[in-house]
Amino acid sequence: MNEDNSHSLERRYIQHVLNGDFKDDKVFNGIIEAKILGKTRELKGHGMQNFRHNEDVDALFGLIHAICPRAYREISQHIPLRSERSIKHKISTSPRFPLGIQDATYEFVETYCQDYGYPRGAPLSLAVDDTKLFSALRPKGNSGLKFQGVENPQFTFPLLRPLYDGIKQKWFIVGAIGDPIEVPGVDTLHATLDRLEKNPPTMGTKLRLWTLQIPLPRVPPLVIAITPIEAKVKGPQLVEWQVRLAKGLISWGFRIIASGGDGAAVEHIVIELWDLDGNIWVIFQDAKHGRKTFWNNAASSARGLVLGNYVVYFEQMYTLAMQPNSPMYPRDWKNRDRMDDRATARLSSADTLQQAAEDPIKNLGLVVYLFVFGELIDAYQSRTLSHHERAKIAIRTRLFLCTWRMYLQKAGYSEARHFISKEAADIFEILINGIVGLIVIHRDHLGDKSCPLLPWFVASEPNEHAFSGLRDISEDFKLQEAILIVPKLRAKMQAAVRTDDIDFGPLGQYPTDLELSAAYKIALEENNCLWSLLGIHLSDIVAAPDPGAALIAQPAPDPNFEALYLNEDEDVDQQSESTAAEQLQ
Repeated sequence: MNEDNSHSLERRYIQHVLNGDFKDDKVFNGIIEAKILGKTRELKGHGMQNFRHNEDVDALFGLIHAICPRAYREISQHIPLRSERSIKHKISTSPRFPLGIQDATYEFVETYCQDYGYPRGAPLSLAVDDTKLFSALRPKGNSGLKFQGVENPQFTFPLLRPLYDGIKQKWFIVGAIGDPIEVPGVDTLHATLDRLEKNPPTMGTKLRLWTLQIPLPRVPPLVIAITPIEAKVKGPQLVEWQVRLAKGLISWGFRIIASGGDGAAVEHIVIELWDLDGNIWVIFQDAKHGRKTFWNNAASSARGLVLGNYVVYFEQMYTLAMQPNSPMYPRDWKNRDRMDDRATARLSSADTLQQAAEDPIKNLGLVVYLFVFGELIDAYQSRTLSHHERAKIAIRTRLFLCTWRMYLQKAGYSEARHFISKEAADIFEILINGIVGLIVIHRDHLGDKSCPLLPWFVASEPNEHAFSGLRDISEDFKLQEAILIVPKLRAKMQAAVRTDDIDFGPLGQYPTDLELSAAYKIALEENNCLWSLLGIHLSDIVAAPDPGAALIAQPAPDPNFEALYLNEDEDVDQQSESTAAEQLQ
């Protein structure tokens, strides 16, 4: 057993096997089993027909095949694996990903929770978002088009596409709004397509996709439903889908703690529902989307954000980014991408705040702006903040926005030009309510299923990753391709899961009502300090008259009550007596 012995590795392996050190490693044992059985067949001159593949090995390398078939082919040269033809046959005979919301949707969720040992009734996060589907039509006749060298092609990339269901052993046509269109027989497939093109149904130009997330590390999100929609779909229809899905999940015993969309105004109609069949949840917006929103509002040339004696505008941030020691990059502001997550993270970083604070005369307003809204994003994204601190940050942000609005109103500034946009204000309102609501739900409404709150998992980011994964496989995908890609998409999202070194202790401790009241008092003091830095005292804002009140027309005196009104002399005498407030002023 000496390590210098040439046979020590084999002997040590045998000793580990005899000791049972590998008995729980199913994948490793499966690979060894496949190698031994494969070599035995090879020595006997037998092929690999009817070879029984280990399920755990099959699942692992099936994931690799879904992500990179070329890598799978290389590995199969060294390990006996399922042939690609066998993989395709297995996929074709497996149930297709369902279109719309069906019973299979809830079965997927049940399997998802069982695979990770997640108890039914424990918290889950639901998110929904839309993306564009490929919208090319099939040209007919003398279209004047040229495709792959062929003039006037009769068949290019139609929206309506056939899809075979191996379980039902039937063909369907997908691409239209609603359920898939069943084809009576394979011999009528082309005739059915031609008939539908003569009398086309309403086509789906966008894909609506729902994801579900177990809010714990090392667990990937799950795509649970997709459906085609029109470019301009009405809010009531979105409500119908959302409530139908939520009711189904609740009836199956799943506990939804958060539901959110992409921030569009029509989405607010859908998700303004706090309680459904006894299931209390919060409305949420993606925190990173909120960070991009406050970045774009500050960088908009259409607005000059007035914060007391200071203004936030584009040139401040541009100048900082052009300095050689800046944590930001020049490309963040030259031909900038308004949806660049990394650029927005650099803007709200501590290094950028430190750089801006070096010139407080010019940048103090920017420093306060970045601090307040950057802290709100950190309340969701930080892995170390206590929930007491997260609640305080949310309350302070709410107070800051209320004070800002009051100041602009009393000072006579237009909110349309000197305040953040209405959409941004709505997003921050949802973010503020969301983090406090999550804390209260975990504290009071989960019972024996209470668990640590990890708010960075409550996001619509999985939907963005799903769309990115779809476009990685097919840049301009159609509905048929989306249905076929989803199994590969799940594999890609599972492989992309990051692990975090998280201290769950503080994340499972929630502030009491008394502690939340104390957090409010601290937030109020901090808000007053921030506005004092900006040259404004809250007491002055409250005491200042509202200029809008002077514009309200005064009613004419009623002659029946003439005796009650002052005459001119009395009015002059009354005005000559200064009040204590006027004397103080």
